Amino acid sequence: MIKVSVIIPVYNVDKYLEECLQSVCSQTLKDIEIICINDGSTDKSGQILKDFAKKDKRIVLIEQKNQGVSIARNNGIKAAKGEYIGFVDSDDWIDPDFYEKLYKTAKKFDADIALAGFYNAISKNKAEKIRKRFLREKLITNFNKKMQLLEESGTVWTKIFKKEFLDITQIFFQEDVTYEDRIWLPQIYYKAKKVCIVPKVYYHYRENPSSIVHTTLTNPTFYKNSMEASKFHYNFIRKHKLNWKLPERSKFQIYLLGLPLMKLVDAENYWKFYICKIPLLKIKRKYFHHSFEE
Repeated sequence: MIKVSVIIPVYNVDKYLEECLQSVCSQTLKDIEIICINDGSTDKSGQILKDFAKKDKRIVLIEQKNQGVSIARNNGIKAAKGEYIGFVDSDDWIDPDFYEKLYKTAKKFDADIALAGFYNAISKNKAEKIRKRFLREKLITNFNKKMQLLEESGTVWTKIFKKEFLDITQIFFQEDVTYEDRIWLPQIYYKAKKVCIVPKVYYHYRENPSSIVHTTLTNPTFYKNSMEASKFHYNFIRKHKLNWKLPERSKFQIYLLGLPLMKLVDAENYWKFYICKIPLLKIKRKYFHHSFEE
């Protein structure tokens, strides 16, 4: 029986793909399937996938023309046969016991979602910065606490989701947007009955300067799409009257001798300007870009 279906969208990431696949194929939980969706790659990614598939029969290779990560993930969900579904980005890697710990805890609580902590990394050979750490196992069923937990960990790749639960919700990733996680996850968390925390195991998110997230500000299309995702996020919070602090995303920082000198922060429906960590200016976005109001 397949316990976890791991979905990996792949597009032109041959520089990091082998490291990613090795970390997934080497999981201590052996009863997994690894669904790799080649999203029309033009580099060596396709050949790397074929080589790994020859060595590991658990790899399911899906070929599609370039349609984006949302469609790739949706196709992976439709093809998945596991009890739970996990997502890995093709330039990242995971702890060897990542899915074993998430699966065992999810089964223990019969949870719809199980989540772990994560690191920001450049490579396995360089020091990593911890972004989210959980120190103890916990089951969350309270609605507000569940939604607040999403505020702290708003990415799909630190989690596994019960396949039966996803089949019932029939909520898929929205196409043609950036930050698609931030549209999909609030809807999923809103429907989930049980969410559990899994301590002392980590996902390793690579700080890849060529990724969509890091090129959003310099690409007008990506920036527009990210604003649409943020608009949905804001309106979802307002519609359901969630007691949820809107997250801040740092967009630009200047350091002097390792100390933060200046920071410009994008905080959903306004911008903040800091000097030496002191907030000096707060401007609503509608005065110079657009409002999130419907």
